[in-house]
Amino acid sequence: MEVACSVQWYGREFLADPDVLKWDVERVGAYVLILHHVRESNGFSQLNDEEMRIVLRKKSIKKAQVLWSTIRHKFQLVNGCITHKRVTEQLQAQARHRFTKQLAGKVGAAKRWQTHDFTNGKPMADPLVTDSSSTSTSTSTKRKHTKDIAQVSEVIYQAYPRKVGKRAAIPAIGRAITRIGNDTESQLEKHKSPAWLLAKVKKYAASPAGQAGKFTPHPATWFNEGRYDDDEKEWQVQGKEQLTSRIEAEPGKYDGLGVSVDNT
Repeated sequence: MEVACSVQWYGREFLADPDVLKWDVERVGAYVLILHHVRESNGFSQLNDEEMRIVLRKKSIKKAQVLWSTIRHKFQLVNGCITHKRVTEQLQAQARHRFTKQLAGKVGAAKRWQTHDFTNGKPMADPLVTDSSSTSTSTSTKRKHTKDIAQVSEVIYQAYPRKVGKRAAIPAIGRAITRIGNDTESQLEKHKSPAWLLAKVKKYAASPAGQAGKFTPHPATWFNEGRYDDDEKEWQVQGKEQLTSRIEAEPGKYDGLGVSVDNT
């Protein structure tokens, strides 16, 4: 997918800028040219004197430097690179949008290629009687589906606050993604998707329960129990106190989490 390469303009806001109101056409044009060069450089533009002259369409470096000096206060310099707050915000927003669409696309593919015994109320053809090319296509599709789920699961695993038991966690996350797609209630709530699950994980990670260190459940446990559907208010309870009370109420349930109750 081609990345959008334009700078979004809000005419009223731009024209109402106190600096722009004072500038002549030459300064406004120079400002716009540098803005677009920063955007084309993915937010960080490194221009030497000659490149600055070319961008500003000046015959001499000295004239380009004089013009640049009148607008440079509208930009920021980071490690010798020219940046701009609006351009940086737009790039970040576009990156978030692309990531969300990618996750949504992957779950859509996963839903389309999930294995079912019936299609439109009729049994699917027995794969044992299909021709070799059909069988090959089916196998390839299943492999792609599995790969897509694994990739999304890895992203979600990285967002979970505890990085333990990964070999058990990744399949657990994959099952959770499939569960969301198959669950009747989830289908009614169309907002539920891998992107929704990732957002839930990030909220949990930032909550007291997610910041409780060893008292935060292993990721496999959290996803297998469908804890992403918990009331988020519960996550605001101090993680250690919450888990300690559960351990006392249900002895043995949390064995293997590396958690113990301090009775001293």
